[in-house]
Amino acid sequence: MISQTILIASTVSVIAYALVSGVFLAFSGVVMPSLAASSPAGAIQSMQIINRKVFPTLFMVLLIGMAIVSPLLVGWVLWQGAGPAGPWILAAGTSYIIGVFIVSLVFNVPMNERLHRMDPQGPIAEAYWRRYVPGWTFWNTIRWVASAISAACMLMAVLALRLSPARRRLSSPCPFPTFPLQGSLSMSQFPFRPVVLLAAGSLALVIGVAIVIDPVGFHAAGGVRLGTEAGLLNEMRAAGGAILAVGLLALIGVFSVALRTVALTASAVVYAGYGLARLFSFLVDGVPNPTLVWVTVLELVIGAACFTAAAAPSRSKANA
Repeated sequence: MISQTILIASTVSVIAYALVSGVFLAFSGVVMPSLAASSPAGAIQSMQIINRKVFPTLFMVLLIGMAIVSPLLVGWVLWQGAGPAGPWILAAGTSYIIGVFIVSLVFNVPMNERLHRMDPQGPIAEAYWRRYVPGWTFWNTIRWVASAISAACMLMAVLALRLSPARRRLSSPCPFPTFPLQGSLSMSQFPFRPVVLLAAGSLALVIGVAIVIDPVGFHAAGGVRLGTEAGLLNEMRAAGGAILAVGLLALIGVFSVALRTVALTASAVVYAGYGLARLFSFLVDGVPNPTLVWVTVLELVIGAACFTAAAAPSRSKANA
């Protein structure tokens, strides 16, 4: 029997995800272009006021609330199962955690805090504002897309939850992909390999798409300035395409047992390769800004997790 609690939580989550996505869309489509067209001093002061006034609002309640609810829903699916709705709930929660919550903590919030400490009338603030607008807007657009994906996936989960009883009575196969997670799971049955692939694939997919679409804006958000030379941008987009391809392979491996080890190995090589190359750069080029340091740590952690999962023996069909 489908849990009524999951059905209600999923329905409410659709609305919450959609509302959060709408606010992000308004900022990327209207607010930031309007501020960019204003004088730097006035725009900086307005953005500082917005960042202060946003805290006691319904938007902030939804933003933080879904950052709490999303992992709970993902955990419920992994430990208890949710039938045909399971993969959709996993996709919705993962998209929000990575594309909204982590992006906010790593990019948008630090940029806001740095802007908040500046004098709107000063030349330093004006110079920073020229980098702030494209970088902040880019990552906010990532948040908008990720929360919209979460809303769409959770809507599919609600539909799957509502349709599945009738489908069982008719004994017709369900068209939605499902994980073989029925009942409670012990620690030995925890689907470690699919979970690692889901996290690695989702992150690589978001980063790959971002680099392919806007390599200049993506790197500017991390404090790296790229030129407009065609060869350089070609190299950046090519690297983004490779990351995107690995992300797609990893997500396919979540559902395909046959490709799971291959997907884990490829993800481990890419993530660890990036992390180790950055460490080498620390030695020969110096330590970059804190954002890139944290990115290096994240890449090494995910790479290690993928190596561990690839080498781990399968203890259950779900963990193959």
